[in-house]
Amino acid sequence: MPAVEFVVFGEAVPQGSKRAFRAPNGRMIVADSSTKLRPWRQEVRAMAAEAWGDRAPITGPVLLALTFFRARPKVHYGSGARADTLRPSAAAFPTSKPDLDKLARSCCDSITDAGVWRDDSQVADLVAAKRFGAPCVTVAVFELPTLEAELPALDDDPGWIVLGLDDAEPAA
Repeated sequence: MPAVEFVVFGEAVPQGSKRAFRAPNGRMIVADSSTKLRPWRQEVRAMAAEAWGDRAPITGPVLLALTFFRARPKVHYGSGARADTLRPSAAAFPTSKPDLDKLARSCCDSITDAGVWRDDSQVADLVAAKRFGAPCVTVAVFELPTLEAELPALDDDPGWIVLGLDDAEPAA
């Protein structure tokens, strides 16, 4: 069961590159390259803080699950009388920008600011996906065991996914 879960409605904004410039007084200023990032991060922070409440921050490792939903482009639909019909050639998954890792980064920093955990370095497992749907992000944070002895045996709990290369088949 998640320690906290919430939804943030709206088009997610990636935490992209920063740009540096010299102010008239000679000082260097570093700013986010997107003007939309600050309002998005504030919204994620507000929703995370509301869902978390006044609990103390998580201190151990966490699994963060994020699903970013993006609106389908109009070209995925027919025209005229078929404007509401999805074309057979429409992509199944969004593969255009923004990059999934940059979307996740903007959420991690905001969840840290909301006090759900002490630092986003505690994210030991990250599960993230981009899908088509009404623009939003679903967020779930799960506390992970802190000790090796607390981990379930793989034979006992098939719900644990372990990816390893030991058993991987070579590509043909």
